[in-house]
Amino acid sequence: MNEQSSVNAIQATADIIEKRCQDVKETDFHLDHLNPKDKNLLLSTLMKFKPAFSLNVLRLFVTVTPKINTLHPHPISSTPYPIPQSLQTHAQNYLEELIAADIIEENTAEWASPMILVRRKITQMTTLLCV
Repeated sequence: MNEQSSVNAIQATADIIEKRCQDVKETDFHLDHLNPKDKNLLLSTLMKFKPAFSLNVLRLFVTVTPKINTLHPHPISSTPYPIPQSLQTHAQNYLEELIAADIIEENTAEWASPMILVRRKITQMTTLLCV
């Protein structure tokens, strides 16, 4: 087994999987727009794989610590994306939550990837932080 495939095989610990399973309920998936047959099929599949989901950010990111091998030693960086003033407090709070959960850490290295906030409408307006 090569290193790349072994990274993909890493799984969350049993206690985290159990907590994720307790987090997710059928009512968390908003599928009322589907016909009953498709809704039941999709819902049964989602529930079968519910350890892959979590409503708690502290349990979602505890599966793998990535090791990134680059092709060359030269730093890669991009210009930061602007964050609308109306979302700056939200972004700061979310970053602090991720730092407190030890999911991300502050960094001053030359290697950098900008974050972007994406607004997504499901049943209510949500904002996703993407890096």
